[in-house]
Order: sequence, then C-alpha cells, then structure tokens
Amino acid sequence: MINKLVILIFKLFLYPVVYLKRLSQNPSPQISSIKNILLVNTTGIGDTILSTPAWETLRKKFPDSAISLMVHEQRRDVVTNNPFVDNIITYRKFAYFFKLIKKLRSLRIDIAFIFHGNDPDILPLVFLSGAKEIIGYQRRTRLPYFLTTALHRLPDHFITAQMKLAEVVAGSASTPPPVFFLKEEEREKARVFLEERNLVGKILVGVLPGAGRPYKCWPAKRFAAVIVHLLQKFNAGVIIFGSRKETTLAGEVKNFSQKRSKKGHDGTPKGMALPKVIITAGSFNLREASALMERLNLFITNDSGPLHIVMALGVPTVALFCPSNPAGLLSPGKNHMLRIIKKDPLCKPCITKRCRRPFCMDQISVDEVIKASEELISHENFTQ
Repeated sequence: MINKLVILIFKLFLYPVVYLKRLSQNPSPQISSIKNILLVNTTGIGDTILSTPAWETLRKKFPDSAISLMVHEQRRDVVTNNPFVDNIITYRKFAYFFKLIKKLRSLRIDIAFIFHGNDPDILPLVFLSGAKEIIGYQRRTRLPYFLTTALHRLPDHFITAQMKLAEVVAGSASTPPPVFFLKEEEREKARVFLEERNLVGKILVGVLPGAGRPYKCWPAKRFAAVIVHLLQKFNAGVIIFGSRKETTLAGEVKNFSQKRSKKGHDGTPKGMALPKVIITAGSFNLREASALMERLNLFITNDSGPLHIVMALGVPTVALFCPSNPAGLLSPGKNHMLRIIKKDPLCKPCITKRCRRPFCMDQISVDEVIKASEELISHENFTQ
C-alpha cells in the first residue's frame, strides 16, 4: 500500500518535470564525453554478483571514467574491494532521500544504468540526480517513464540481461564470469581459523542449511544425514555456515548429526564424536565467511546469496532448488564444478513467500545429494 502511494506521488509531481526536461534536453551524451557513470544494483547478493560481468565490461570500455555504484546498505560487503568501481554509495529504501540526491548530484552523472532496483524511489532518485541518460528495462520498474533508454525485451538469462544494458554503450562484448574479490587479510584469517582446528589438508565440506525464505530450505535432518555420510566416508571436516539469524538452525543440523552418528547410520561408529563439525553461523561476517568458503572442497547449499559467491570463487557446489528455478540465474561457466538438484513445486500456483512449510523441498532425497557430493569430491580436477 505504501509503495502504491509513493508511486502515485512521484507520478503526480515528477512526471510533468520529466516531460518539460525532455522538451529542452540536449541529445544523449556522446560515448567520448562520458566521464561519470552510475551503476544501480540495490537488490540481493545473487543479483549483485551476477551483475559484475556487466560492470567489468563498462570498466574496460571506459577505463578513465569515474564509475560509482549504488547498492543497498546490507550488500556493501558484497562489492567491497571491487576494482570495477571507484565509489560505493549505500542506499536504504526511503531513507536519506534528499541527502542521497545531493550526493548523487555532486557526481555530475553522464549516464546511469539501472541493473536492478525494485524500490519505487530508485528511479526518482536517479532522475533528480541530474543524470543525462538513464538506461534500464521497462519490465523491471513501475516507473519506466523516468528511463531515457528503455529496453523492452528482457532476456531469460540474468547475466545476459545485465550485459545487454552495458552493451547499449559498450557495444557487443564477450561475457566475463561473475567475480567476488577477497582481501588477503580475509584469506589469512580463514587460513588461521582452519589451522587452529587442525583442518588444513583435510577435505573440507561447507553446508548452508538456511536461505532468504523458509520455503527454499531443505530439512535440517537431511543435511545432517549427508554430513554424517561424508564424515564417515571421507573423514571430512564440515563447516556449517549461516547468518546470525540462522544460528539456531545451524545448531539443529549439528545436533541431528550427533544423534544420527550415535545410532550408527551409514556405518558410522556408534557414539562417534563430531569435533570436525564446526558452526560459524553468526560468528563470521559475509566477507570472512566467503574467505572460508573459498577454502572448501565442496559446498552444499539451498538457493541463497552465498551460492553465487562460492560459484564466483570457483568452489565445487551442490545446489538444491525447489520451488525456485535456477534457469537463467546461475553462471553458465564452470558447469563441471556444479551439480543442481531441482524439483518442481507441488502447489500450482506456488505461494512462495506465504509458504511456511517447504514440503516441496522434501522431494530432494538424501541419496541424491550424497551422489552429487561424491561426484564432485572424486572429480578429476579435485585437489585435496
């Protein structure tokens, strides 16, 4: 309701301004005169990571231009240390609106790319920044009139869609892979963490039992069953990842693993202790956790933001999907490092965010995940 009211206000007060500006506006800036670029990516971790190929393309096309990036304040860590941007501007819905306008106007923006911005104040902010050109997809906004160049055909693949925006000014270009840039001190902290727990040199398996929404979560007991199997067969070290909100879930997975080991499932000796199952959920920030993920030999995860980070880092991954669809979202490269287990939703139509009991994820069996995990661990490119 609030969004609809805000959209109506913007239309009433700003659409006439847009119309008048276009009557007197100079032609779009020439490629050679583009000195200041704004990239807008204010949605999730995955969307942000999958936009990096387009950012890299723009950086190569405009090596001497100043490139600023506006991201949600909760995603700043995702883009820290990224060499494709010179300046990071943090955004929060409806917060600091006039302060942000002042900040954006100081950048003297020649061209802005709306890679993803669902919130209704994004395009008004960019318009009021004085940007001479605003490029985006008409279908990705409820206020397309603010776009000076609106693309109407939205490609099915997310990376391709982002690249098409960049190619409006960069021309046709080969698509680089998504990237995530770590700092050496973050890598060093991960090394010390593993060394202190005697995990260096062992096969390391990471699991992420949580997700942005409950309906995307595979049952904790099934994660536990996979963990116990990998401990028994490979003598692996297992790290359970998650946010601060997911510490309880991470504890449940470890407890279920402990109980399962005491029952002697899968040939595991009864009463086997689990010192090699370590919970980092809530203890590491996103970048520290990512540095630890980079050291993994295998990552098992639901549909989540960290899935895209580990793929950008080149970590062998088993990804579990239902009801969300991985088609068009995952990087097309390094397929030998990825196993996707996808099931169709049981409810038609799927109620997505209103779902509190993700029974459709129950369709994914423990044996399927074990098989995919063993394939990646035994892959010829695997190095211990």
